[in-house]
Amino acid sequence: MTANIFFNGYSGNRHHPFALETLSRHRRNSSPLSSECVWINGELVPFEDASLHVLNPGLYYGSGVFEEIRCYLTERGPAIFRLEAHLQRFLQAVRVLGVVDLRYSLVDLRRAAHVTVQVNNLTACTVRPILYFAGDREPESDNVQPTVAVVADAWDVSLDPEEYVTSSAGKNLFLVRNGVVYTAPQAGELNDVARNTTITLLQDLGYSVVEKRLSRDQLHMVDEAFVCGTSAEIEPMREIDSRLLNGGEPGPITRAVQQLYSDTVRGQGRRSRGWLEYVMMEPLF
Repeated sequence: MTANIFFNGYSGNRHHPFALETLSRHRRNSSPLSSECVWINGELVPFEDASLHVLNPGLYYGSGVFEEIRCYLTERGPAIFRLEAHLQRFLQAVRVLGVVDLRYSLVDLRRAAHVTVQVNNLTACTVRPILYFAGDREPESDNVQPTVAVVADAWDVSLDPEEYVTSSAGKNLFLVRNGVVYTAPQAGELNDVARNTTITLLQDLGYSVVEKRLSRDQLHMVDEAFVCGTSAEIEPMREIDSRLLNGGEPGPITRAVQQLYSDTVRGQGRRSRGWLEYVMMEPLF
């Protein structure tokens, strides 16, 4: 999957026609600062003020990049899943956009993510680092610094185990035939974290994963199919072109990687220790 790079208000990811519309607001009176906060250019700003700069389509119309990262509630508290890998992809996309000398390092952005989750008293949420050029300013402009922000939104952790997807739009597709898992080679140089996670977990389970170009005919000869994504996690495909797969039920390999993915992001997997960053709880001020 490509990075979430957007130009003139339109995202490189076709599922985000206006990228900053994804930053929805959820009021929480329990916030330590009595209002939601957004990290902008190194400072925590109340959401109401931040919206003037980050969320108002009338003031924003330019180019930028954003990343989506999940934070899960675990037995040890909130933990951000594969934060460093996501931030590395974010910084790589920033360079692709043309920003060579960004004033915030990976360490700065990591702390910003932790602080934003903590100060808003969040547990399960989506963390979004964002870089954008407001108005008609572009990366090529001289002496123009982009705005860098980190926003955290709460999300509903309840999942319907009987809800299946019927398409692979915007997600990575995996096909299973005769016990072997197939997926298309990754396009471009940006690393897709969810795809990498899924392949690693499949290999941990002992399954072979083959990267090859997938034809339409192959879709009709598979035993199982599923997709993965940062927000979707692992979703089984119930049918392809109106043809039921495995009687309309998730297959054994799909169930196995789906369960391991769920265990891992919630701190109960073998790789949880290396992939989860538990949100710091020391005083902020």
